[in-house]
Amino acid sequence: MKKLTLFIVMVLFLPFILSAQNGLTVSFRGGQPANGTNIGFKIGPFQPYIGADFYIFGINVDEDDYDTDWDSGNMYHSWEYRDHTEVQTELFLPHIGLRFYLMQSDIKVYLLAEGGPGFPKIYIDSHGYEKEYNPDGSTYWEDEWDDEFKLTEDAEDYDMGRLSLGFGAEYELDTDVMIGGEFGFRFVGGHLLDEGKDEGYYEWDQSEWRNEWKHEVSGALGGTYTNFTLSFYF
Repeated sequence: MKKLTLFIVMVLFLPFILSAQNGLTVSFRGGQPANGTNIGFKIGPFQPYIGADFYIFGINVDEDDYDTDWDSGNMYHSWEYRDHTEVQTELFLPHIGLRFYLMQSDIKVYLLAEGGPGFPKIYIDSHGYEKEYNPDGSTYWEDEWDDEFKLTEDAEDYDMGRLSLGFGAEYELDTDVMIGGEFGFRFVGGHLLDEGKDEGYYEWDQSEWRNEWKHEVSGALGGTYTNFTLSFYF
């Protein structure tokens, strides 16, 4: 609900930006940890703006393990485990912000603050098997899995947001073109709740199993960031 409210505020803010006279600004920034675009307007020493950042992250993990044991003086392959896990993450971070200019010469120095909701898209796929063997090589016990998790479909509830504070400077290349840089501190926090239940049947010993789970995760990440900026004033 909080991120929906912030997003609505940003959408309502857009017509004022687009209708601004002699003060419309478009800024492109690149650096760490993300690239983004801002659209705003200049009112005296203030420059309110909206924009967005986009992250993409992916990782693959392969596990392969086995164990051996002794029986009647002979070593045999007693246990085996294999798993492949793939994680893909996309994160869209719209924001609303404000610059306050301290100097209005050829080099313009400003303070900035911005924040907004986060819209993550996370996909996790895990498949593999685990087996135990008898001394004669036959299978004593085995388990296989092929699990998928999609955040937007499987999670009961999730929320994410961020806040950035910093300062920057711009140098006037031309009347309407500025280059500059920014440095600041960025805080990102989120909460995830996943709960459910499952059941099945083991044919090898004719037994039933039931499983219920509740996973709740809260996290935060903070750190400094730097950006190179290219701005156009209309």
